[in-house]
Amino acid sequence: MIPVTFGGEPKSKTLMVSFIVVKLPSAYNAIIGRPTLNRLRAVVSTYHRILKFPTRTEVGEVRSDPRESRQCYLTATMLSKKLRTQPTATVPRDPEDSARDPHPLRKNLDLLEEKRVDAYLRALAYRRVVTKLYNHRVRPQHVKMGDLVLRKIEVSDPARSHGKLAPNWEGPY
Repeated sequence: MIPVTFGGEPKSKTLMVSFIVVKLPSAYNAIIGRPTLNRLRAVVSTYHRILKFPTRTEVGEVRSDPRESRQCYLTATMLSKKLRTQPTATVPRDPEDSARDPHPLRKNLDLLEEKRVDAYLRALAYRRVVTKLYNHRVRPQHVKMGDLVLRKIEVSDPARSHGKLAPNWEGPY
């Protein structure tokens, strides 16, 4: 249980709130559960991004800021990415060893393959995200034998497709 203060002085209210850590992307700065909202006797308006609740003297309110919410979400995303990466193996440095070895960078060649694998995995993850974003907007249309379709004039007869008023399509075929 952690004490949480809602609102600012003089319109504020403090409640003891229990938190659960969840792995859930959210556009809000904090996820407040229904039991807390019920104890706070709050009215939530997601359209206006406001939370109103009664205090001893008057009605308190908490407004959300979309820029702050976005910044919190981006920070949490970046932190989770940093925590997920595995630490790479490092070669311990010995001062006596560096005096004997004329090529101290040769030890780092063993780590080169690991860095290549990490870069390849990052590139794959990036490609996957871009593909998902692109395919989200694509609406596939299946064409069967016998369906009537239009054909671009540029492909069939390039001489006819000059000028603003020239038709772009011909058909149906």
